[in-house]
Amino acid sequence: REKIPRISVETEETDFPSENPSNFFDLDRISEEETKILDLNQKLLDSIVTKDWLTYNSMCHGSLTCFEPSFGELIRGIPFHKLHFCNSHTNSFRAKVTMVSPKVRMLGDSAAVIAYVKLTQSIDKCGTPQTARVEETRVWQIVDGVWKHVHFHQAITK
Repeated sequence: REKIPRISVETEETDFPSENPSNFFDLDRISEEETKILDLNQKLLDSIVTKDWLTYNSMCHGSLTCFEPSFGELIRGIPFHKLHFCNSHTNSFRAKVTMVSPKVRMLGDSAAVIAYVKLTQSIDKCGTPQTARVEETRVWQIVDGVWKHVHFHQAITK
């Protein structure tokens, strides 16, 4: 069976350690639709870490809802999220985002849920490596023939 490393992206050349072999997943057990969701979700995460608002906005439904750990209540609509892209630090520091042990559950032909632990690795202004860990669940739905990100829930674990 062919195995590939967990899905990840690097925004620049990095010296991060190689992928942990325990986080491989088996391609033989992933359907074509599940692979599509994994790819879409990785593209969405890439747009977040690179602060690419145009891509993020195009992938999300206008009525996107979410629970973010810092707010503790349901947030509705895409405008809330634009602030995170506009008022963030520039993309001058190395960053890498990785989905660890992603699990996709198809909900019929037009919806899917993906759950995983997201690791975001970066180098701070002092050159110190940083890793943030967030548990995420994201919901995707076909809207007008196109997969759209419609909801997510984040939890920070210590």
